[in-house]
Amino acid sequence: AAKGIALMQQGIAKGGLKNPDVARLHLGYAQLLAGKKADAVRTLSSVRGKDGSASLARLWLIKSRH
Repeated sequence: AAKGIALMQQGIAKGGLKNPDVARLHLGYAQLLAGKKADAVRTLSSVRGKDGSASLARLWLIKSRH
């Protein structure tokens, strides 16, 4: 899981993504699954998309608190 998270972070940092908010949403979810709650909260809090990704990120933030 750690290798996958690192690859996702590299891709996001590289830029040029069609939808970086969706990429950050998936990264945050992967971080949650890997038990990296603090990283996940930081990543999910940065999602600002208008395509529903921000709403999903907020739901995962709520889920991370329980």
